[in-house]
Amino acid sequence: MTALDTEFVPLAAELLTEYGKAATFHVFSGGSYTPASGVGAPGTETTQSRTIIPPYEVERSFVDGDTIRIGDMMTGLAAENLGFTPVAGMKVTIDSHTWTLVRVHPVYSGERIALYQLFLRR
Repeated sequence: MTALDTEFVPLAAELLTEYGKAATFHVFSGGSYTPASGVGAPGTETTQSRTIIPPYEVERSFVDGDTIRIGDMMTGLAAENLGFTPVAGMKVTIDSHTWTLVRVHPVYSGERIALYQLFLRR
């Protein structure tokens, strides 16, 4: 663990707890579900309430017409004490709208992940 990890990993969680927006992540455990193909049984669903960076429109430089499209949104999720790993295909509910994670990008503060950058699609 680096000095940056010691400082920035808890700071990301602290800032999102104080200023973030409520979101509910739908997490599946067990089963044989593959989000990319949709094949198999999803297992047991649990929900995890977390605070996130309020969603904002994807910058055009990220749009590739395939993985990221116009109309997709971005947000961030602190990694500290998360209890699950966000993956493409996972669902998240924000303000009663359900979004699908289409891309997950970990942001490192040194050796540890401080934040997950999430790309959302409805």
